[in-house]
Amino acid sequence: MPAPITDEPEILLDSTVAMTIGIWATGGSMKQVMRKLGISMPKVRRILVDNGLIDTEESLLYADGHSPAEIAQMMNKTKNAVQGRLPYQKGMYNKDNPTTNALRIRACRIKKARESRCK
Repeated sequence: MPAPITDEPEILLDSTVAMTIGIWATGGSMKQVMRKLGISMPKVRRILVDNGLIDTEESLLYADGHSPAEIAQMMNKTKNAVQGRLPYQKGMYNKDNPTTNALRIRACRIKKARESRCK
């Protein structure tokens, strides 16, 4: 069931984040988290990085003030490869408690999909 549309900031942790942290805190590996929750390894890594539970070389450089583009150049990686090992900046995609804007976007996409089927 989608979260109600409100202008209130998120107070509770998203359940995926909470479960990831819980499994990790009890000694679970990233692979165990991935398998138990059915989420991708990059998503597990980003949740752990975002909550300060692990550091990647990229996240340490980012914390030192380097931009993702600078880190990519220093590490000879693509910007997207670096971005996947940094904390979330805009919020997690497809989470249990989406923002008001995310709910509006979803509703618009559903409406467009229905309209295209009617033609």
